[in-house]
Amino acid sequence: MNRIFDNLHDDLLVSYIWGFRHVPLDVMCKYLCEMAQKVAVDEQADTPWSRVATRNLDLVYRGGKMDDCTLVVAKVVAEKAK
Repeated sequence: MNRIFDNLHDDLLVSYIWGFRHVPLDVMCKYLCEMAQKVAVDEQADTPWSRVATRNLDLVYRGGKMDDCTLVVAKVVAEKAK
């Protein structure tokens, strides 16, 4: 399973989520999965996956991790005052 964190850096992911905070969650999920898939096929991308592979395999690895994309998003809202 392709965790979205394999292909998108945390700061980029936070900026995407912040930018989509006013759109329906299904739209946000679709966009985030599309971005992760786009990076997954980019052989030159600097990704969290490529950094771990480079560090652990003692080689220079570039690109994302291609696999299925699964994403669960929840919106937390404050309870309305009574």
